[in-house]
Amino acid sequence: IADRKIDNILQTQEMKNLDAMLEGQDNERKRIAADLHDRLGSMLSTVKLHFTSMEDKLHDLQKDNQEQYHKATTLLDEATNEVRRISHDLSTGTIAKFGLIPALYELKNTLDSTKKITVNILETGIDERLDMNLEISIYRIIQELIANTLKHAKANKVDIQLTKIEDSLNVIIEDNGIGFDISQQSDGIGIQNIKQRVAKIDGDITFDSTPSIGTTVILNFEV
Repeated sequence: IADRKIDNILQTQEMKNLDAMLEGQDNERKRIAADLHDRLGSMLSTVKLHFTSMEDKLHDLQKDNQEQYHKATTLLDEATNEVRRISHDLSTGTIAKFGLIPALYELKNTLDSTKKITVNILETGIDERLDMNLEISIYRIIQELIANTLKHAKANKVDIQLTKIEDSLNVIIEDNGIGFDISQQSDGIGIQNIKQRVAKIDGDITFDSTPSIGTTVILNFEV
């Protein structure tokens, strides 16, 4: 009994650490993006102002110096624009740059690397990008569902299936965990939070769970 308690404590701690790691990665990307935009971006802008203040004196420079000046300002403009692009990519992450599916595969690889849980992804009919805000919302919902699985379900496998047919997207997340009694947990804070997220983007969600068998969550969205 003592050994089982220790195992449960260790497993709970590992899941907390994993959840914190995922949140930490997201926060770190945002911090770096802010530093790039606010600190390096502002420094480049200040340098640009100094260059601009010299433009009135250009007529006194020799032709070769004028060309070097123009080359320097062009490179500075390119560097400033590149900082903005990098900042934007970091702040919004993989979803904004590549889409929902690549972001889910990135999440899968992170979770698989822990050796504690395996994530399988099957996607059908998603041949092009969805609306970016919708993709981000759906990703956050899936991420929160998986986080709950890690915290409570004691599962070692999660299957994510995404099917797009015309203007409808169906998402099924299924785990092999301990399950729970829907009648007792349907008003829990975790489930209510997820339902609110889904409602904000006009989707619907269904929970199907049986103790000791596992949990299946079905989501439907208009895309």
